Amino acid sequence: MLSDKKGFNDSAIIQILSSRIGCFVISIIPLLAYFIFFPVVYEQNDDIWLRSMASGYFTGKPDFHLVYENNIIGYILSPLYNSFQNIEWYALFMILMLIISFFSNLYCIIKFEEGIKRFILSLFNILLLYFLSRLQFSYGAGFLAISAIITQYYGYKNNKKGLLIFSILLMALSSAIRFEMFLFTYFTFFVVFIFNIKKFKNYKVVYVGVFLTLALKLFHNYQYSSDKKWNDYYEFNKARQSIIANSNIDYGNKKINEKFGLTDKDVALAGKFIFTQNLTTDTMKQFSKESYKPVSIPEILRFCFSYTKPYFIAISIFFILSLVFKHYKIAFFIALHFIVIIITMRYVNNIQYRILYPTLFGIVFFFLQEFRHDRWPSLTIVNISIIGFFLLWALRDTNQTKRISIRALDNIRALEKQLPKGKTYLVDPTSNMLIYSRLAFEKPTIKTIFFGWITNLPTIKEQYSSYNSNPYEMKNYPLLISDESYKTSDRYINNKEVYIIENYKTIKFKEH
Repeated sequence: MLSDKKGFNDSAIIQILSSRIGCFVISIIPLLAYFIFFPVVYEQNDDIWLRSMASGYFTGKPDFHLVYENNIIGYILSPLYNSFQNIEWYALFMILMLIISFFSNLYCIIKFEEGIKRFILSLFNILLLYFLSRLQFSYGAGFLAISAIITQYYGYKNNKKGLLIFSILLMALSSAIRFEMFLFTYFTFFVVFIFNIKKFKNYKVVYVGVFLTLALKLFHNYQYSSDKKWNDYYEFNKARQSIIANSNIDYGNKKINEKFGLTDKDVALAGKFIFTQNLTTDTMKQFSKESYKPVSIPEILRFCFSYTKPYFIAISIFFILSLVFKHYKIAFFIALHFIVIIITMRYVNNIQYRILYPTLFGIVFFFLQEFRHDRWPSLTIVNISIIGFFLLWALRDTNQTKRISIRALDNIRALEKQLPKGKTYLVDPTSNMLIYSRLAFEKPTIKTIFFGWITNLPTIKEQYSSYNSNPYEMKNYPLLISDESYKTSDRYINNKEVYIIENYKTIKFKEH
């Protein structure tokens, strides 16, 4: 009797956990717990610059030009910053995008799945919240693209027009946040998991979504091309990207360097993300073409593995599992995904690693979705255990990120207190992580100009009459630089005031 009662209790618990209410509670509790116990942290400083442009930190006036993000997002954020300057609208917008993706997936799982599969997919979906600890606009675009695919998969499968119409919004948001990430992520999944050539006419909603994303892209491009100063910047930034985002550039080819009139100084500083006046837009475009070295497929795979080792281990495991359990769509997708990566790296530039994790999320989701748990009941426990392990790992990593971010903020505040007030500081591109906090709701208390992909931004050039794309040539502005970078760049620095950051929290002043 005791055994029967225990079995009944276990069955009842599983039924509760697998119910719609149970799955919703399972997902909402971690979301609330995250905001109570953990801060939202940007993965890198790109989002800090985008936030600074939208809020007007660099120029004092909110701007809708967000460079990598569609201007339509700038049109949403800049009025909000104009009206309520003390609220971090950019961070709230990016958080909202991740939450929309999270609950979009959850709705499909709860609505259309049943029993233990509903529970497992809901549990897996919680892993999406981990990216609040490494918020990044490219991740946001990737996960929204995956959610668009998931809603379309269930929408077409269950003939739910409302869900399909909602997927258009997800496509538009994904492409607006970062168009390239949407392209890399969405279409491969659509071709493998949704598209059927025999039902070509049935995908009208998808075609509308594609038309809308292209219209948004054309609108964005038109706004840059129709304004000369912004078009010049846009072309400069693309040319700069063709150099720094390409691991195949041969900086050591003296013959090519001499052809373009580039000195050792020009090349050395380019390696530190500083672009001298000799590196014009046209020069960078031609230089990247002639300095390009073809990369073999083994070299590409070694490069990918060295930079994103956990991803490639995981995707290789799922490729093998998909063959073992005859999930051939998964295997085909992974093979196609590798082909896209190889083509991109061989003929364009480095694959943006941020598309990889949304892609992995989508692969695992469809692997679990296609899994027949009634056929392989013992693997249900394995699946739950593995997901549980990754949730614990994500919790550990999030807690570590919190400690590091708070310690970094303490160091930054200590540095800011040591700097003279009322000055605008130039920040060396290789030293920016020491002076900007990645906590999403923390702002600098000093005025700075950052160099990197913001170099030659029209609004900054207009504000500073003596602006130079090389911060080491802006003599009358103080330079903030790490001790390590200073030692290797001292001979190129012409600033009268140099503030050297030592041991992350001490400023040493040096007058040139």
